[in-house]
This record gives sequence, C-alpha cells and structure tokens, in this order.
Amino acid sequence: MTVPFAAGGLYSTTHDLLAWQKALFAGKVVKRASFEKMITPYKDDYAFGLSVKSKDGHRAIGHDGGINGFTSKIITLPDDGYTVIILNNAQGVTNSISDKLISVLFGKPVILPSERKEVSVNAKSLARYVGRYELQPNFVLQINLDGSALTSQVTGQPKNKLFAESPTNFFTRNFDSQISFVAEGDGPASALLLQ
Repeated sequence: MTVPFAAGGLYSTTHDLLAWQKALFAGKVVKRASFEKMITPYKDDYAFGLSVKSKDGHRAIGHDGGINGFTSKIITLPDDGYTVIILNNAQGVTNSISDKLISVLFGKPVILPSERKEVSVNAKSLARYVGRYELQPNFVLQINLDGSALTSQVTGQPKNKLFAESPTNFFTRNFDSQISFVAEGDGPASALLLQ
C-alpha cells in the first residue's frame, strides 16, 4: 500500500510485534524515563503514544490502528504477563476480539455470535433507532428499518442485518459486533454504543 506511505507501507507479523512489545517493555527500545511517559496518561486514558485502560480490573496498555480495510491492535497486560495482538483485514472487529481474548485469559465466559439468542421487537420500537450516527468525521453508521428488521451500514461498507437480543441491544451474525441504543422512554435514540 503506497498511498499512505509509512502509515500503511509496513509489513509485520504477530511474532514480530510480540518481539517489539517485549523489547519495548523491557527497556530495550527507549530510555526508562521516556517509556514511563508513554504509559502515564495525560489526557483521559491516552499517554504519549499508548492508551492505558483497565480491562476487567487489569491494567491494559496498547494501541490500535486501521487504514484502508486493515485493522490492528496490541494490548499488553504488564502486571499479568500477557500480550494480545490482532492483525485483521476486516473493519471494526479488533476491539471485540481483543476483549473476548482477555476474557478467556482470565477464565470469564465468552458468548459467540452463533450462541446469541434473538428476541422479537415490534416495528414501532425499532423505528426509534433509525438514523445517521456519526462515529467519526466522515464515518457514519446508518441504521434503517427494512420490513421488520434493522440494518446497519457503515460508510463504504455493505449492509448488515441486526438481530435483537433485547429491546435496546442488537448483534450481527456475519461477524461479532454488538450495538446498544440509548433512548429515553419511548423517544428516539439519542446515541448508540458499539462493541
């Protein structure tokens, strides 16, 4: 991929990235003082180049990326000695995959898309969720009502049928994605959450 230059012109493997992450955390890439800045949040959960979050009570340090159909994610759980690395050629699933892998590491249950149970939600309730939800500038999730089912379509991607798991929570079957709508009473949705 030559158009984005260095942002998309790199080739790597999970083995290469694990070697990189081990060297970074062992102090072989940057000085300890610089590394401490990299893992000390200064704005919300973002430090100098890495995000520092808590995943199920475990400190998780990493970063994700995406460009022209490719996504990636590296998360190191330094207090537990684990690193999760995902290289992917599908949009929008790295967070879901990494969260599930971390759950497996700590013995928590994981529900696969094929195990989810669909419930019936009436068309009037579904109509409250129809709309355009801007996820980022120029990156919109369009929700439509097609007959008695909702569909979702991200800018530049194909449509996906949504299946209700509850009156406000939906999932797709063709990949592991969940959408939760935020709505007051019987009014229209004011926001959505993606997982």
